[in-house]
Amino acid sequence: MNAKTNGFHHLQIVALCLAMTFECGTSAGMSSSDLGNMPNARLVELLGDQKWGDKAFAEIVARLERDGHDQQGDLAKELFDKWQKSTNEMARAWSFQGLRLLRSQAAADVLTTQLLTGRTSYERQMAAHGLGQLGQTNAISVLEAVVFTDKGTFGDGPSVGRRAVFSLGEMGGAGAPALMRLWNNENVRRVHEEAVLSAMGFTKDRRFVPILIGVLAGAGERSSRDNAAWALGEIGDATALPELNRYTDDSNKNVKENVLKAIEKIQQRVKEHARTDTEQPNEVPEDTARKLADPQH
Repeated sequence: MNAKTNGFHHLQIVALCLAMTFECGTSAGMSSSDLGNMPNARLVELLGDQKWGDKAFAEIVARLERDGHDQQGDLAKELFDKWQKSTNEMARAWSFQGLRLLRSQAAADVLTTQLLTGRTSYERQMAAHGLGQLGQTNAISVLEAVVFTDKGTFGDGPSVGRRAVFSLGEMGGAGAPALMRLWNNENVRRVHEEAVLSAMGFTKDRRFVPILIGVLAGAGERSSRDNAAWALGEIGDATALPELNRYTDDSNKNVKENVLKAIEKIQQRVKEHARTDTEQPNEVPEDTARKLADPQH
């Protein structure tokens, strides 16, 4: 190997070391106790570090709680910038989880624009998914509208609308009225019946129990009956048990399996509630008792 080649390899090694130093910053030799006093910008930068990402996020969660989940604060802005600008996927994922805790309106605005104007089906699906995770209720009308308007793409079908249905379910009870409207629309139900049934389960909303029992009892598509049984298990309402017990020997193997799993889930939930109810519910914690006894509180 000549001197020129040797020198070139030396420069490569130096460049690699510099890149590693830049990526890891000053994380080498750092301890967990250092995170508590770290500036917000540096803490958010650590989200992309393989070793410190989860620890930095735990500290971020603590700070967000201390700040009352302030959407306009410095930490919120740092998280938003990292999510928007970083090329490190791990850093972007952790940043978005922070924005999710904040129910960030700024992030919701970006995702809404992506959902409506995204250039690819995948980009729009991811935007719908993000809105479901953020849980911003003012995105419900947009997600519902997309279900009605998405005509799909060749070979892919209305996948954006399907993802929007799931996101409405992920919003819990807040998304339930929109899902009810979708269910009552024959055109939507023809295209997205299975997705809507699953989304009903995501909500954990008992208002859907009669609908789901009706689908399970019907002679419709096997997959719809599967989804209905699964959703009943996710909602966990004990009033569904008598109906579910009617289908424990269903002729369709998949329906039978989902029914049995749903019954198991509901029974487990009933046991947990019974156990909670017997754990001295009237006992007042010591600090609360002191406050009640002190007229100044």
